Amino acid sequence: RGLWAPTIIGNQDQKLTIAWSESPGGRIYYSQAYERDAGKSDGWQERLPISDIEVGGWPVIISDQANQIGLAFTAPYNEDRGVYYSSYSGGSWKNRQLIQKSAAGTFMVRDTALAVDGNHVYVTWVNSGLPPSMDALGVYFSKSDDGGRSWADPLRISFPDGDNPRILISPSGNLHAVWTR
Repeated sequence: RGLWAPTIIGNQDQKLTIAWSESPGGRIYYSQAYERDAGKSDGWQERLPISDIEVGGWPVIISDQANQIGLAFTAPYNEDRGVYYSSYSGGSWKNRQLIQKSAAGTFMVRDTALAVDGNHVYVTWVNSGLPPSMDALGVYFSKSDDGGRSWADPLRISFPDGDNPRILISPSGNLHAVWTR
């Protein structure tokens, strides 16, 4: 299996963290390196799984002003199908929380986006048809006000054909979302 949908962040300690899926339906892994060592063949730690979920996709990673790392990802299909959030501390990923559970055989989830402002975590994703169609069924949104430990009920924020969401917290503290249609 290969590297698919890589995402990377740097933090204030000059450490880089990357996360990726083995394929659109592979396990999610991560690795870290200090920026000074990133170009060296032995500069990165061994890849490690982020969760025990075998089928993952569309990881997105972010670091906030307090140097906290969060990751949202999907399990696009199988019995774990849904959207998840996990935080990184003390050398491991913790507090994996289910944001949305999807019923088997109805739709899959893909294309996550993530924004963090202190304890406020915001995630968007796309519910889509099952392969081979994967037609977008809308962009969904959820938020957590306790650092990702609990989540508000998902809310559809687009027309049914909304796709490719991105979110951002502006310097003034406003949350903005864009998507294609």
